[in-house]
Amino acid sequence: MTNVRVIVAGPVGCGKSAVLGEIEIAMKAIGVPVRFADEKAFQAEKRMTRADWARDLDMYQPTVVLEERIEPERSFPEAADGRPASDEEVMLWAAGCDTETARFVAGQLQRQGVTLVRAPRQGGL
Repeated sequence: MTNVRVIVAGPVGCGKSAVLGEIEIAMKAIGVPVRFADEKAFQAEKRMTRADWARDLDMYQPTVVLEERIEPERSFPEAADGRPASDEEVMLWAAGCDTETARFVAGQLQRQGVTLVRAPRQGGL
């Protein structure tokens, strides 16, 4: 079975745990197995808040922003000399360049003083 990771992120006290708790309830209600990456920590959170997610959601009134990401099934291979890949190398590789080409192009860009940056996501997948 493939895992789908749901990450709820936000500042302290914004309702993250309540949203996670409601996601857990909804998924279990339709028969989807759920586990927490850190089960012990989430169980402690449940005990602390008494798992009163509806109360917390009423108090925090969060807006949930949904975003889907595709994570590479493999990671960028390390260089023969053991150095970690640069952000540019990883971006080029993720865009479809083979490892050798990604390293070469990233090196050329660096020598020219060019830095690649990730474009902000504009909706969609």
